[in-house]
Amino acid sequence: MQVLYKLNFLHCFMICGGLRLKRDITEYGEFVGSFNAPSVDEKFEQLGIMANVFIVAPESLSTLFEGTPSIRKDAQRFIQLREDYKSAKLAARLSSLWPSSS
Repeated sequence: MQVLYKLNFLHCFMICGGLRLKRDITEYGEFVGSFNAPSVDEKFEQLGIMANVFIVAPESLSTLFEGTPSIRKDAQRFIQLREDYKSAKLAARLSSLWPSSS
């Protein structure tokens, strides 16, 4: 699991790359799901949620993690990998939405 994090989340992502990543994570998740390892399934589910940060519009980012506040810190790191992170002024937008998660 750490290998996937390291390989995929070190680069800047455009939306098309985010879509590819989401597809790949979904396929990996389906494959490892056949091993009946609930903890691994849960990690792939979280990884899939994280991949969504590269796909959704900037104004929709805050809604992605409403039900999963435990992964907000990781989400903020991944959001910084978006191609539009600086141009969309996402840092300011997110700090106002998630002030206690820094």
